[in-house]
Amino acid sequence: MSLFFYTPQHYKRKNLNINQEILKSALVYQYLALKHLNVLITIDDILSENHGKTGLIGHGNSCITHCLERLCGGSEIFHLHSALHDAQGRFYKKYRKGRGYCYA
Repeated sequence: MSLFFYTPQHYKRKNLNINQEILKSALVYQYLALKHLNVLITIDDILSENHGKTGLIGHGNSCITHCLERLCGGSEIFHLHSALHDAQGRFYKKYRKGRGYCYA
């Protein structure tokens, strides 16, 4: 079985201290690498490359991010959006492939 088909729960068991929303975003990033580069990047490499911060609500790991996580962190809709948004933006910034996502 390829790493691509592992679920966030698999990685949650492996890395108990990692937020499931961060793992979802890393899986999106992994999918983008397979789709656009035809390369399988491991979740561990993605988490290491992004310092385990991908998928959080807000820009980067700023004060605004911490506030938004406290205010909206319980919302599944906000987290689904941020998982997709952040993975696409980080992937585009690094590889210039895909749709990307720009902060204004």
